[in-house]
Amino acid sequence: MLLSSREKAVVSQQAGLRCSRSPCWLLLTSVLLSCTTGRSWVDDGEQALREGSLPQAIAYYELAAREQPDELAIRVRLALLLIRDGEQRMRAQDLSIAAERFDRAKALGQEAVQSDAFVRLQLELAELEAADWPARALLLESLQAPTESDLRELAEGWDRARELDKALSAMANLRALLPQEQSLLLRHAQLFLEAERYGEAVSLLEPLLAGDSVSLQVTASEALAAVGRLDDAEQCLWRAAKLFPEQLGGWQRLLAFCEAHQRSCAKDAHAQIEERVGPRPTDAKRPLR
Repeated sequence: MLLSSREKAVVSQQAGLRCSRSPCWLLLTSVLLSCTTGRSWVDDGEQALREGSLPQAIAYYELAAREQPDELAIRVRLALLLIRDGEQRMRAQDLSIAAERFDRAKALGQEAVQSDAFVRLQLELAELEAADWPARALLLESLQAPTESDLRELAEGWDRARELDKALSAMANLRALLPQEQSLLLRHAQLFLEAERYGEAVSLLEPLLAGDSVSLQVTASEALAAVGRLDDAEQCLWRAAKLFPEQLGGWQRLLAFCEAHQRSCAKDAHAQIEERVGPRPTDAKRPLR
């Protein structure tokens, strides 16, 4: 028996078309499929959209996808409708239903949802749901055209999760995007230090040791000391201290290094500190009155 569009709408309402949960959707599509044949579900879906009924349009497109599972255009259209409905649910704070809509869209196949816009919707939902880092990272890594902000979040997020190899990979991608940004090179070197890959940190920093960055000199000193190049490490700390000679921090850092490695520079570093703060108080007895 063939039903008119009006009759199908009645059947749809009786099946609970506006119910938002999956079992109800399955019931609806089963009822419609059993009562109608030979109709264009795509045309009906588009008509439902024109009438402002997104859930009904999704139901019709699901029927069309069942009838023509190999038709990519139908799967893509259905995925987009599910994503649109999921976005509306997300804005209404109906997060579990939004997640279900997105999952259904993804189940249609990668060809239907290969879109950074869709991934960003999922990222927004993950943030609203306070999803754990690995789940958010997987979404960021699936972006086809990640932005600088995305790559920074990936690098720092994996660092916080102590997944240093992944953090280093993300940082390498970020530096490829912004090769002239020295702060990124320094952060890259610091990640190498955290991963105890000292030689790679030295290779990054050594060409820049003539620069005027205290952070770079200090980081390079740590890397050089770790590979046994104590003379070069000491020179980095001297350069760092002389960049701001009136500040005690640089001289104190140099003194700590020299004392820790039992180097003669401890005497010179101590003299620089005394010059700025005066000699240490002595234990000489006070004169008797």
